[in-house]
Amino acid sequence: MKKMYMNIPVEYISKLINGNNRSKARCFMEYYYDMENDEINSVEFYRISWGLTSKGSTHKWIGEFKSEIEKYHNFMILKNNAHYNSVKNSSERKVNANLPTHRENKPSSERKVNEDLNIIDIDKETKNRFRTIFSLFGFFRMSGKESEALEAFLNVDDIEFDNLVYSVRMFLQDTTITHKQWMPNFLKEKKYVNYMKQTLAILRNGKWITGEYNSENETFITPTQKYNLSKSRMLELLDKQELKFSIGAVA
Repeated sequence: MKKMYMNIPVEYISKLINGNNRSKARCFMEYYYDMENDEINSVEFYRISWGLTSKGSTHKWIGEFKSEIEKYHNFMILKNNAHYNSVKNSSERKVNANLPTHRENKPSSERKVNEDLNIIDIDKETKNRFRTIFSLFGFFRMSGKESEALEAFLNVDDIEFDNLVYSVRMFLQDTTITHKQWMPNFLKEKKYVNYMKQTLAILRNGKWITGEYNSENETFITPTQKYNLSKSRMLELLDKQELKFSIGAVA
């Protein structure tokens, strides 16, 4: 039966396009299509098709494409396990309804850990979200102590949940880091800043302006202007609640 649909690593493609490398993005889509449909072509075929000057460059691109495809499929396994664990733990754990909930915004210094469950009493939605992040780190045995991880998670208030999941996933897939941090320190030290989606909003002169952030040259680009924005400055703005990360494309 002929295939009518195909799942494809759109995040890698978006990264190439946002980096002004549309031609390479098209080459990746061609390679991915061939892989999905078992169409075997030679290195020389791709060199000519992609307009490259050497087989060495072609080999390098093919190796990079292979690595990105592996990351994509590994993440689907990771996501499946994390979702399963979240559903499983949601049905197994019970929250004491008589205790104050996280949604009452009780100060962290006053929060109490339920010794029996080893978990701070929180509402169901927050608990499930924590379980998702905790399971992602747990898949790599980097979740740390549950109560410490939860405390750090509850104090993350400068990022939307979907964006946090994205940054955790990108962090765990980062092959350039040899010694990765466990979940509590990753959240406490705001390491997710380095792996965020690239769309953010900054409070400037009393108004929120939205744009794209280029982490390579540390610039914040709006539809009308470009600003220099270092990662250290981003952390300062986060602490002052003058910066927030957004989901989706820039309007």
